[in-house]
Amino acid sequence: MRESLKDLRDSLHDEHTMHRAKSIACFRGFDPVEDKAFDKGPHLKSLRDAQDAYEAKNNKALDQFEEKCMKSVQGMPGEVDDHTDWITGKIEENEQLHKKSVTKIAKAMCKAAFGEEEQADEKTIDILTEFLAPHIDAQLLPAVAAKIGSKLSSATKDKLGEAHQHMKAAKAVLESLHPGLADGDEEESRSDGDRKVADDGSRDTRSRTRTTSRSDDALKAHLRAREIVGGIEAKAREALGQLNADIRAQGRK
Repeated sequence: MRESLKDLRDSLHDEHTMHRAKSIACFRGFDPVEDKAFDKGPHLKSLRDAQDAYEAKNNKALDQFEEKCMKSVQGMPGEVDDHTDWITGKIEENEQLHKKSVTKIAKAMCKAAFGEEEQADEKTIDILTEFLAPHIDAQLLPAVAAKIGSKLSSATKDKLGEAHQHMKAAKAVLESLHPGLADGDEEESRSDGDRKVADDGSRDTRSRTRTTSRSDDALKAHLRAREIVGGIEAKAREALGQLNADIRAQGRK
């Protein structure tokens, strides 16, 4: 039993060593051409920490497995086969957790190197997939649709951001005009108190003339915001039209 457990530990140690070497080599080989000065150091450190944690979990599980097996051999309750199923499930669980951890580190490194692309919504992807299906190889279609959808979403987000800024400006103008918009009601409510009676018994009927300059500014801002929002749709149609033309041109070749 002890010899078998020692062989198991040696085999797992060899697997850990090989996995660590290949993982680190893969991360070191990462070469983002867009940024030649990219620092891989922090990501390699995270990978080594993840590998240390993975090895520690498996070694702890092996210690528990060895203890369970030795108790079974000494006649205590518990079957060796049951313990074998337990260690198999435990190692598989540790592998899945380690895989998620390494994948997370790899995604963080790619994001730091290239930035994060805008993700297209599901409806946009469905439309692009249907539109491109007759022209793109089935194996390449998901990647092409996702890439084009990402570009469209990024352009739309930029336009929406610009429109949002104009809408905020328009809202600020309208909020500043709010007291003025209420002057009509307020004048009526306080007309009896504000109007002065002349010596001859007549009332002073003078009223303030409301300025229209702020209203004009609000209207211009509102129209500008509507123009920006309309431009978003026009840009999307233009991009899809250009894409269609390019695909047709490639088909003629």
